[in-house]
Amino acid sequence: MTIHDPATNANYGLHPSFAPIAGLYNTSKRLALVANVGTLVQPVPRGSNGMPQLTAVPLPVNLYSHSDQQNEWQNAVPQGGATTGWSGRLADKLAGISGGVVPPAISIGGNALQLIGETTQPSTVNTSNFGLTAPASDPGSVALQNMLTLSSGVTLIQAAQSSLKDAIAVAQAVNAAVAGSSNLGVTFANTDIGTQLAQVAKLIQVRAALGATRQIFFCSQGGYDTHSNQLPSQVTLYTNLAAALAAFDQAMGLLSVQNSVTAFTESDFCRTFQPTATPAATTDGEATPWSWAER
Repeated sequence: MTIHDPATNANYGLHPSFAPIAGLYNTSKRLALVANVGTLVQPVPRGSNGMPQLTAVPLPVNLYSHSDQQNEWQNAVPQGGATTGWSGRLADKLAGISGGVVPPAISIGGNALQLIGETTQPSTVNTSNFGLTAPASDPGSVALQNMLTLSSGVTLIQAAQSSLKDAIAVAQAVNAAVAGSSNLGVTFANTDIGTQLAQVAKLIQVRAALGATRQIFFCSQGGYDTHSNQLPSQVTLYTNLAAALAAFDQAMGLLSVQNSVTAFTESDFCRTFQPTATPAATTDGEATPWSWAER
């Protein structure tokens, strides 16, 4: 997938493993690359010696910490302190119009700061099923429901009971909607990101049955902290990601919602084209601050 920059007459390209989605960029023009996007408060200038002037401008908290920068990607507060995510705050605004029993923010990639709002909380589903496996008449289910109706008088316990009740209601609603739906007709690879996007596609398919009009989904693919075996690791990661995105795009086409769904990536890794570690270390792209951007 060749990318030509007319300003510099330079040619760039993506890894060959991204071939399954090349047509989205070259032909349908539905894939875009957004450069110079990251967690910096503002650009960091270079001094006359070419080194970054770290004291010249405000910097994100713990700039060289992967975990902190991942959090700052998700909360959009580069100087720290936020306990909500930017998608969660968006879900707060959508809660009144999204409709249905299912909240507008749903994670398939585990707990995510990005989806936590000030007044709303996300729902979480896994990749093997959508929730409860035992029927309502099962003795265990009956016992659980009885426990949830007990009044303990303890605020923390009652809050936990309310949260679990909401989760059960979401699971029951989703299970009912999925049970009445048809097969998507798209085969997703049995990989971490493939199974996650397959669940997202299924939830989008049954959105009408759930009464959902606005939805935000969060998926996660790990493994990019490649301090060794970077090249073979990238082949596996990129192959899985490209295949999952291609299948997801195909599913959205079959559902006639390609123009209503936006998928994007955010990453704390590969912050610069040139890694600073020695070839033996094969790092994940430890970058100078001025190149701190997601690519």
